[in-house]
Amino acid sequence: MIWAFLRLELSIAKRYKFRLVSDMLSLFMTLALFFYLSKSLGPTKTFQGEYFPYLLIGVLFNRFYQTISTSSVSMLTDFQYLGVLEPILAGQKNKWRILLAAGFPMIFRDFITTILTLLLCVVLFDFSFSFESSNLLILSISLVLLAIFSIGLSLISLGSILRYKRINLVTYLTSIGTSLLTGVYFPLSVFPEWLQKVCHMIPLTHALKLVRYGIGAPIEQTNISNSLIILSTFSLFSLCFGFYFYFTMEKQVLKRGSLLGI
Repeated sequence: MIWAFLRLELSIAKRYKFRLVSDMLSLFMTLALFFYLSKSLGPTKTFQGEYFPYLLIGVLFNRFYQTISTSSVSMLTDFQYLGVLEPILAGQKNKWRILLAAGFPMIFRDFITTILTLLLCVVLFDFSFSFESSNLLILSISLVLLAIFSIGLSLISLGSILRYKRINLVTYLTSIGTSLLTGVYFPLSVFPEWLQKVCHMIPLTHALKLVRYGIGAPIEQTNISNSLIILSTFSLFSLCFGFYFYFTMEKQVLKRGSLLGI
């Protein structure tokens, strides 16, 4: 199933050969701007370490998260507008699997873009992370938990799009200050104490901390065990509620006799 959508993406990539390069260069130019801006600001005192590696991981993490949480919804919307949603899902018992698999090629392409951009920044901007093999387990666990959390949100998004057509509940909730309040661009310590407490209630805050810790990027003082527990709890809840919400919405839609209904 995933392979079928991946083959479709590869066939599109052959016709638009410079799309991956274009995406990577666009992201790289943005990061280059941040790099020279950080140089002009001088050393930061908000945490130990250089600012740009901290910012680099934050920006790449945020961009990749946005892709994995919206890719399936984007494909679903395309299927609706093209009028192929019902033919694709006709007779399929596990429709959610097809919808999730449809977003995988976009995730794969963005993953390649992220890795290549990271390597390009490391080479051209002449810096490195203090990566330790002992942190590889933390990085792997955090990425798995992030994937589980994102699947749950994707299921909620898919359910809301199927039921309400153009209203994506997750987008409305996650787009409001998510980048600002999770430590993507600057440490949370710059916020007042009451806002820091709000920030630590957001699961992506802990996911980003764990990724930074795992890859050896600069990180604020944090309790890794607590972040793992919080992210695990939110991921499990997101997955369970996501399945419940999706199946509820799908049942309501099928009762009306159409999946298209735009």
